[in-house]
This record gives sequence, structure tokens and C-alpha cells, in this order.
Amino acid sequence: MSIKDKIWFSAGLLSILGAHSVAGLPSSTPGCSGRARREQWPSREVKAQGGKSGLRTEYQPPPDVLELIHDFLKLNPNFFGKDKAHPESSVIPYPAHRSAEPLITGDGTKRAFKAEEDRVNSALEAPEGFVLVPRYDVAASMGNGSVIHSEQIVDHLAFRAEWVRTELGTSPKQLVLISAIGDSMEPSLRAGDLLLVDRSVENVHQDAIYAIALDGELRIKRIQRLFDGTLVIKSDNPSYRTEELTPSQAEQLRIVGRVVWSGRRM
Repeated sequence: MSIKDKIWFSAGLLSILGAHSVAGLPSSTPGCSGRARREQWPSREVKAQGGKSGLRTEYQPPPDVLELIHDFLKLNPNFFGKDKAHPESSVIPYPAHRSAEPLITGDGTKRAFKAEEDRVNSALEAPEGFVLVPRYDVAASMGNGSVIHSEQIVDHLAFRAEWVRTELGTSPKQLVLISAIGDSMEPSLRAGDLLLVDRSVENVHQDAIYAIALDGELRIKRIQRLFDGTLVIKSDNPSYRTEELTPSQAEQLRIVGRVVWSGRRM
């Protein structure tokens, strides 16, 4: 049976997954069976040695929980070995718990993080003709700046591979999704918009909208580079004033990437 076909789990197996922080499951057998009963998960009795009256109760988690379990097992296909009570100790955590600090800090751990991110992403299966782009638990301010509290991958969204290549002209591995807050970029961008950021862009070469990091804050601004190296940071909302950074000040500014697409809820 393949991983994607496994939909029934005993409370014992669920608790082992819970011990590895998968899908918010309890880490004890009674806790898992109790949650399954409270939430009225489908259950069945199967023949098993050691079970009460030779039977074992198995539960079918709801789709959202099952999806998280499957994602974890795709990363760890041998997690349940012959000795199910002691699955392999070296496992890859579910992507939602993968820190993404180098997205903003750009420190020396970026290379190590990128390699680990690639390893996680490669284990996730994208539909044919699509690529998966990670969405981070990061809100970029379009106002006076947003302090970054959390930088974790919370899920992945699928985009057509051909569209990424032809329209964006970049590698899917360079793309990340973040959310926008504030009103300084209205009407171009609005609070709640989902922003696709191309991380391969690390310098301002053209008048465009960029994600920038300055003094621990992540902002979304339109930036123009003048001939003398001065950066003009503009807001599309006329209520906000334009800022200018001298060439020396501009050196302290880190370009996280260029915003290449935005999506919003109607």
C-alpha cells in the first residue's frame, strides 16, 4: 500500500506521529483515541494480535489532518518500519515547522537553509505541469514597517510551470509567497493580498515593487534608482511621502526580492 492510500491508523500509530509534532496530534494513545471519538472520526475494527478480543480499532482522520500526515510520510516513507513502536529516529519534520529566518536576515545560514528547503520541497509532489511555491508565515507591511515575528513555511501553492518560465522568467526555486498588510501601496496592492516574490532579484535595476528588509522590518515599496545611486522609495498611495536613501544609506538596505505577482480575495 502506498503512502497516499493509507487512511486508517490505530491510536498507537497516531500517537507516534503526534510525538513528532505531526498535524497537532496528541502524543499518547489515549489522547488520540479520545480525540477521534470526540470529533467522531470514522472507525473500524480489524483483526490484530494483542487487541481486545483479537481486534484493533483504527480511525480515519479528517481530510485536513490526513493531508498533513501524508505530507510527513512522503518525507519519511520508512517512518513506520518493522518495529512500529520505535520508528526511525532521524526524520524530516513537516515543512510547516521549517524555519525560514534567512528569507529576511540573509545571514550565513542561508545556504544551509536553502539546501534543506530544497530537500523538503523535492519530497512534496506537485501536480503534473505545476510547481509548488512555499508560502511563509510573514506579513510585509505597506505602511511604516512590520516587525517580523515568525518566518515559517505554512503551506505550498501550485502555479503552472509554463507560466512561471514564460511570464516571470525565473526559476520556481527562487519564488516565495508572503502576505501584505497596510495601505501605502493602494490601489496597486491591498492589505491581505498574497504576494509572489522573486528572491533572485537582490538589487534595484528598474522601477518596480520590491520586498525590502531594513532594521528588522519587512516592507513592500516601489523603488527607483537614480543615476547617482540614490534610491527613491515611493508609495503608490499619495497619502504617504516619498523617501530617499543616499548611496551610503542604500548599502544598509537589503532587497529580499521583487514582487512579480499579487492575488487577492474578491
